[in-house]
Amino acid sequence: MYQSFSQRDPASRGFKSLAIFAVMLFLTFFGMVAPSYAASSNANLSMISLLQGQLSPGFASGITSYTVSVPSGVSATKVGVFAADATATIKVKGTTVVSGAESGIINLAVGANPIDIVVTSQDLSTTMTYTVTYNRAAPINANLTTLRLSSGLPSPSFVATTTSYTATVANAVSSITVTPTVEDSTSTVTVNSVLVTSGSSSGAIPLVEGSNTITAVVTAQGGTTRTYTVTVTRSAPPPPSSDAALTGIGLSAAGMSPTLSAINAPLISLE
Repeated sequence: MYQSFSQRDPASRGFKSLAIFAVMLFLTFFGMVAPSYAASSNANLSMISLLQGQLSPGFASGITSYTVSVPSGVSATKVGVFAADATATIKVKGTTVVSGAESGIINLAVGANPIDIVVTSQDLSTTMTYTVTYNRAAPINANLTTLRLSSGLPSPSFVATTTSYTATVANAVSSITVTPTVEDSTSTVTVNSVLVTSGSSSGAIPLVEGSNTITAVVTAQGGTTRTYTVTVTRSAPPPPSSDAALTGIGLSAAGMSPTLSAINAPLISLE
């Protein structure tokens, strides 16, 4: 009277298989049955973004070493990283960064600054290290902001781009000091070939009567130099006085009458 399922017609067996598949699909869709996926072994980056400069060579996931050139004024940067697989983890200079985000601020010294970006796959089987080396140029600012003299005033008034000045001092001034101040703190300055600390006075420079040339040479960290010249003229001594008139005669015994006038004094014979 009853038949086993295996003895029923093929249409019945097909219906039951379809029903089982539908139930499994329903459970999977609503998260009741977790599908089984293998963990990813992809540790590639898909892109590196920069705040300044450009990657050299251009980015490719299989190229792991890059350089970036920036001017001396760029003292810090950030790096944006993008994983090819969202399940991978990324560290920039040892700090974890979410894919698609930027790193923290990275300070740049003058010269080469390598930045390592380490990508680890989800299954921990693969690690890729990308290195971006920032090359920061050395400063080339060889300007002074001020140039002061201990006596006399430079003419014309000091301007960083003007390199030649004159000054005049009295004959009584036999030496002078010079105080140069550099515009860039990494620059050095010499006065008459002697190193001077920026903002401090040089040693005493002897002055001869007439023209005296003083040079201040500024050297930037990048090698650029600028020479400032001050020609200091020490005046000649004043001529001796030509006034030979008597202003008075002292008498030991008695006074003189009338009083001797320096303006209109008669000739007096002492014979």
